[in-house]
Amino acid sequence: MPPGIPGELVITTLSTVAFPLVRFKSGDRTSLINEPCPCGRTLMRLGDISGRVDDIFSVGGIKVHPDQIAALLKEAFSGHQPQYCRQVATEEGLEVLNIAITLDDVIFSDEVKALESWCRQARRYLQDHLGISARITLKERGEDVGKGA
Repeated sequence: MPPGIPGELVITTLSTVAFPLVRFKSGDRTSLINEPCPCGRTLMRLGDISGRVDDIFSVGGIKVHPDQIAALLKEAFSGHQPQYCRQVATEEGLEVLNIAITLDDVIFSDEVKALESWCRQARRYLQDHLGISARITLKERGEDVGKGA
C-alpha cells in the first residue's frame, strides 16, 4: 500500500536461521509512515496497529473467532443456535467476554433455575473449550442487546 493508506501487515524474514516466513499474514491493520521520525531518522516506519482485517478478537490474550463462540453456544443450548451479541470488557484489570443472548421459544422457561442453568452451562463451555471468562445475560425479544453477532 502507498504510505498513509491502511492495509494488512505482512511479514517476510530475510534470514533462514530458524524458521523462514515468506509473506506471513499477521491479520493486523496498519500503515506506513513516510514522514521523518521525531528522533531525526528519515527511514519509512510502521504506524500504530489500528485493528484487525478479520473478525478475530482477543479476550485476555486468547484469540477467538466469532464462529467458535457460535458453535459453543449452539452446543451449550442442545443444538439450538441462539441469537446473541458480544462485547469484550475490562473489569478489575481482566478482560471478560459479555454475551447477551436473546430469549426465544426454545430457550424460554418460566423457571429461573432453568434459565440460570443455561447460562452456567454456556459459561462452562466457553471456559473449558476456549479458556475465556464470559458473563452470559439473557434478554427479552425486542430488548436492545447492542452490537449484533
